[in-house]
Amino acid sequence: ALALASLVFATKECETRRQKVRAESQRAEARREGASAALARGDVLEARAKLRLSLQTRDSTLARLLWWRLSRVPQVWSLRPGHIIYNVDYSPDGRLVAAARSDGTLFLFDSQSAATRRVIRGFTSYLHAVAFSPDGRHLATGCTDGEVRLWDARTGKPLHVMTGLSTHIWTLRFSPDGRYLSAGSYEPQVYIWEVSSGKAARVIRGHKKMVVSVAFSPDSRTL
Repeated sequence: ALALASLVFATKECETRRQKVRAESQRAEARREGASAALARGDVLEARAKLRLSLQTRDSTLARLLWWRLSRVPQVWSLRPGHIIYNVDYSPDGRLVAAARSDGTLFLFDSQSAATRRVIRGFTSYLHAVAFSPDGRHLATGCTDGEVRLWDARTGKPLHVMTGLSTHIWTLRFSPDGRYLSAGSYEPQVYIWEVSSGKAARVIRGHKKMVVSVAFSPDSRTL
């Protein structure tokens, strides 16, 4: 009787282990399939996260093959914010990505995780241009109604409203020394403002059509 009881106990214990293994295999398979689906729709971060959990739960050849595929995908992350993104810029230290959205919203994303670090609202029209200053302390934005603003990149507080332009801002560029901000717009002229005061330092005229791009020389002396 004792031997029979021991055999029954061992059989139940063995069945319990088998059920546990099956459950783990099913969870690992579900996570692997989820990772595969995430990769198919272009969400690399989610695919990597789910596949990592799958491999931690149970190793498999299929999961390792999928991990090999993911390791060769250069994309770090992808977002679909629901509105048109007109312009993006990296902070000088590479930690943030600023994105100008068509609904007049500025997003600051973590460059590694895609997490939203700050959202700046209150623009008067579509937000079309964005630029970080060379030291990363300031952030410039330009709208389709000609409004150019300067922000504190760390706090999101407004610093200056640059005046002079009244039409679509195409591009913004800080001088390498960080002293000036220039803008190109639908107007056939280029405005240059002082960053410290927000006041216009110079207006360059002579273009026959709109100015869609501007660039400073490395020494900040030529535009």
